[in-house]
Amino acid sequence: MIRIAMMFILLTSLTVSCSDKGITEREFQAIWKDYLKTEFVEGFDEKQSTFQREQILRKIASKHEFSLEELKSYMKKNHREKYRKLFGN
Repeated sequence: MIRIAMMFILLTSLTVSCSDKGITEREFQAIWKDYLKTEFVEGFDEKQSTFQREQILRKIASKHEFSLEELKSYMKKNHREKYRKLFGN
């Protein structure tokens, strides 16, 4: 029983520490590259709405193990021009 409890604590701490690491520039560039590729394919014949862009980014950020909120926060702080282009704020 103690062994199971210790394993649970260890796994929980690893999960928390991984999710709190934040986005690095290298990770952002990989996410951005995936976004541009996806937006081109999905929006080839029409301009994407803010909602559609958020859906694409949510899916890609999740694939890279980040939330949309983490990505938006990183973009707002480090890539304001891209943030404004996507979200208009």
